[in-house]
Amino acid sequence: IAGGNGVKMAWFLVSTRGGKPTAVEASNWLSALGAGLEQDLLEGETDIQPFEGELTGDEVWTKLISPQDEIDLKNYFYQKYSSYQSDVVSYAFTYVHSPVDQSGFLWVGADDGIKAWLNGELVLDNPATGSFKLVEDQVPVDIREGYNSLLVKVRNESGSYAFSLGVMDEGGSTLPGVQYMTEAPATAVSEAADVEALPRGLALE
Repeated sequence: IAGGNGVKMAWFLVSTRGGKPTAVEASNWLSALGAGLEQDLLEGETDIQPFEGELTGDEVWTKLISPQDEIDLKNYFYQKYSSYQSDVVSYAFTYVHSPVDQSGFLWVGADDGIKAWLNGELVLDNPATGSFKLVEDQVPVDIREGYNSLLVKVRNESGSYAFSLGVMDEGGSTLPGVQYMTEAPATAVSEAADVEALPRGLALE
């Protein structure tokens, strides 16, 4: 795998336990024990646009800037709780900014199951991907000019727990001009040159 020329992904993360959010520190994401992909833990998955510090239930959305293609939720949880998490669901959110309307693909990997929403539309529902692969699904999508909301929901039964995602062309390069950022559209323009707004590239093995 070529890991995007050393650039980083910007995500918001939040975690839930027992069907209610519990705090975790990562990009924007949420996790819930005993929950499945079919359960809407956000009470409005298609409309969510979280910001850093926002409460979901009793828990806080926090930011993760990752130098890796793979977002390793298993070890993140271990560092947070000193135990490995199982039977859990997490959410991650970012904005995808494009200078023009353009078509491409979401290249997605997950362990175990994953859903993805682009601009509130469900574009991927893969309940059981098995062992993690950096690119398990390639989903055709239309990216509009400006800010595109991207929410992913990852389920883990036990063991390894991770996901990866990029907005790519057919050859595995980031779509021209595409940037990832966690700031809301009202403030993201000023952050476009910051580490929160970073191009991404992936390549198949």
